Amino acid sequence: GMRVVRLWILGEHPAELEWLDDAVDRVLDMGCIPLVCIDGYVNGSTVYSMDDPDVLSSQWTAASWRSYVEQLASRYYGKVTHWEILNEPWAYSADQFMGVLTNTAPMIKDIDPTAIIHGPAQALGDSTLALMEQCARAGLFNYIDVADYNAYYPVADDSFRLEALRDLVGSYADGRSEALQPLERYIPSTNCPVWMTEYYKAPSVAASGLVEEPEYNAMAHIGIKMIQARAHGVSKFVLFHSSPWGMASGIMGYGMGRSATGPAASPAYLAAAAGAEQLTGLRLNRVWNRNSLFLYGFGPPGTSSVTHVAAWTPMRGETVEIDAWLPAAIERVRLDGSRQILPANTALSVNDRPCFLVDETGQYDWTALFGGVGEVIPYPN
Repeated sequence: GMRVVRLWILGEHPAELEWLDDAVDRVLDMGCIPLVCIDGYVNGSTVYSMDDPDVLSSQWTAASWRSYVEQLASRYYGKVTHWEILNEPWAYSADQFMGVLTNTAPMIKDIDPTAIIHGPAQALGDSTLALMEQCARAGLFNYIDVADYNAYYPVADDSFRLEALRDLVGSYADGRSEALQPLERYIPSTNCPVWMTEYYKAPSVAASGLVEEPEYNAMAHIGIKMIQARAHGVSKFVLFHSSPWGMASGIMGYGMGRSATGPAASPAYLAAAAGAEQLTGLRLNRVWNRNSLFLYGFGPPGTSSVTHVAAWTPMRGETVEIDAWLPAAIERVRLDGSRQILPANTALSVNDRPCFLVDETGQYDWTALFGGVGEVIPYPN
């Protein structure tokens, strides 16, 4: 479910550490897991968050970076287990990033042997995927326990980008990470979890300055991103991203950031909650190939049954009528969390906002509805 909160710290300024103290405690009080991203451009300019003119920029040295990391690991020992090393280090070469990682991960593990190290938190562009592969060849998976990525690429590219990441992790991860939770899914041929750690979708803005269909942009995009991520073996989809400056500046003004401040009114929050409720503990067991429809069948690990079908059309504004009658009653769950029992002998229509078709018994004959036999996904049980 929705249990991970990503917290982002940029430096040692006392006010920033006080913010993180409070944030970590609040996350733990909610029964959630804090994931702390340790950022700060090593050997470069670091911008702090509290607008103190005396510390707007500074230069990291090896000694100051060690002091910074060790202070964090000691300060939050027993509270923070998940540590992410840098955010989107796209300006680094593979050697530069690995130099930071190979020094930082052991510092944390020396203080807390149970620490779980995350990285490299890159958006999945062509250049960053190439950089990740260079890091993998240099031993990336000897130092990280969880592979993180940020989902800043078009929804239409989801499958291509995630398949590239899956192949990379499957090729290079050596299986050193232990299972974090029994029901988590893992990339084939390895037990290295993959987490999506950042994404937001700002609504498009018309020439008039008015926001165009913010509900579609926030709700549909996050819903599709979650479904595709789960289908490709991603273990966690971290929706709430927070830093001392993010909320105040409006950088995360739509999507996930906004959902943290006003969940009752946020389409993004509703889509996240519905996706988490429907997909947690399931794996992709089947895909049906139909023109103008995406149909992903999810079910319990270790089985071939399908209890939840995620369905949507690829074209914006498109609605497809399924040319069959429902042979039995099923439940339809929309991204806003609303539920409807669809009785037998009714037709089914699907549009560009994903919905979940649910049969908790796993006995429903989906082939009767979608036609054909579908494709059985060869993921390990």
